[in-house]
This record gives sequence, structure tokens and C-alpha cells, in this order.
Amino acid sequence: MVSVAMTTYNQEQFIDQAIQSVLSQETDFPVELVIGEDYSTDRTRPIVIQYARRYPRKIRLLLRSKNLGPQHNLVETLRACRGRYIALLEGDDYWTSTQKLQKQVAFLESHPQCAQCFHAVTFFFQDGRAGPFVEEPAEALKTVSTLEDLLRINYMPYCSVMFRRRLLNGFPEWYYTQIAVDWLLFILIAQNGWVGYLDETMAAYRMHSRGVWSRLSQFSQQMALLESYEVLKTYFGRRFDKSIRYGRFRCYYVLAMAHLESGDLHSARAYAFKSIMQRPFGSRYSSELAIRVVLRSYVPRVFKLARVFYRAFGTVRKTLSDLNEGTRRV
Repeated sequence: MVSVAMTTYNQEQFIDQAIQSVLSQETDFPVELVIGEDYSTDRTRPIVIQYARRYPRKIRLLLRSKNLGPQHNLVETLRACRGRYIALLEGDDYWTSTQKLQKQVAFLESHPQCAQCFHAVTFFFQDGRAGPFVEEPAEALKTVSTLEDLLRINYMPYCSVMFRRRLLNGFPEWYYTQIAVDWLLFILIAQNGWVGYLDETMAAYRMHSRGVWSRLSQFSQQMALLESYEVLKTYFGRRFDKSIRYGRFRCYYVLAMAHLESGDLHSARAYAFKSIMQRPFGSRYSSELAIRVVLRSYVPRVFKLARVFYRAFGTVRKTLSDLNEGTRRV
């Protein structure tokens, strides 16, 4: 019924917890764990071999004879899966609910038009620099979301996703050149149906210095996303132009704000200009972000004055509202 696709490379510190979280799943259907071990240089390989020997009917190992890299390792691991559904988990994350697989299968079984589903996860820093947090998707994405939503922003944590295996229809050549392979996988799957959400926190996402994505600087992450948007623009043509432009706007906005924080006004202005060139004025939220980044980059003094005025106006408005409420009660 379910194949768990687990990819791992040099994760000896974490792999045990990841595997245990799969083995502890309570289901009324069979589950296989397919581990793509990408020629690790630490003790990851001996650990997964030991688990496979202990659970030969549950674990299948794909031991690479050389390092394939995250893209090829993921694709080959997915292709080896035999279940009706595929659940995703990397070797440095883990599931916190023993009912996760049972609940996601029940959801997909009862919603045949749903291509994939996900749930909330707890994000935490391995070095403890900040406390754990749960980042839930926007309210509009908690019922039914679509390919257009995914193109705007990736709101699906990798370790929370389950999808229908039959929807894996091959991978474009450009997929193997991209860094954001999880998000692009979700996009390819989302061409075949809507996305469902289970309103429950059932996994933990570990952020650490050796993570494929989390080890990248903010600049590198946004540039990787912009590169992916370029290939998606070619792949889809003009069908989802509005969503792709919004996604590009967000990338440029983040880059502009980051350069502002570092004091690089010249680069901030360049990215602010690129952000508004995406014409992000389809909603009040994106319009406010665009105005904010332009004002901060080009006329910072005006922005500071506007912020002071806005705060003062907000205080006056609240005071008048309180007075009006008090009068109404009298």
C-alpha cells in the first residue's frame, strides 16, 4: 500500500531516528521502506545495512556504487518504490506521529481527485540557536490548493508529503540540474490533481549546517529558486505566468530586503527594481510589499517618515475606537 522513499547521505547522527519513526508506524496495511544510500563517507551505510538485516521484509536498500547526488538519488529511489502511495522522508528528519501513514492513506483513499497531501511539521535548529516552531500554511491552503498555489510558494514540507505513485510520469531533463528538487517534484505531481491538507503536526524537520537546502545562504536559496522559475516558465509556457511572476517577485523581494539589512543599498535597489518589474499588484498584500521595498531602497527617509506616520495614525485610530466603544457602553 505505501512505500516510504528515504534518501540519505552522511547522516549517521540522524538516520537511526528517521528509520525508527518509520518502523513505529501503526497501520492496517503493509509498508515498505526503500532507502537510497548515496555512497556515504561516514557510518550511515553500516547503520542502514544493520537495519535491513534486522527487518528484511520491511526494508529494501539501494546501495549506490558511487555518489549520485541528491537529484539522481531521489529519482532512482522513487522509481524503486512499489506501493500505491509514496511517502517522503529524508534521513535527517523524522515522523512524530505513529498514525501519520494511516491518516494520509485514509485521506487519499476518500479523495480520489487529490494527487498529494501534506500536514504541518515542527521545524527546529539542530544547534539550538532558536526554539522549535510550527509554520502552518495560509488559511486558504488548508482545504484545497492547486498547482498555481505551489508555483507561487512552496508551503509543503518534504517530510510531510504523500502522493499517488501512478502520477510519477517521468522527470524532465532540467530536473536533474536543479537544487529545489522537492518543490519541483510537488509541482510535477500537482499537474494531475489538487493538494490536500491534514491539520495536524506529524513530523519534525531538522535544520542544520549539512542539510541540502538549509546549509545554503539566503542569497543562494533565492538564486536557486529564480533559476527554477526560469525552467518552469519554459516548461509551462504562459499558462501560469501570473503565479510564476509572483514567485519571482517574492525572491527578488527577499534579496532586496537582505541587502538592505547588510547595508548594500546599491544591490538592494537593483533587486527592488526587479521585484516591481514582476508586476506584483494582484493583491493588497503583494502591493504593500512592493511599495515597502521600493520606498526602503530608493527613498529610505521617506519610508521612515511614512512608518512613523502609519504608527501614529494607528495609535490615534485605536484611541478613537476605544473612546467610541466606551461612549457606546455608557
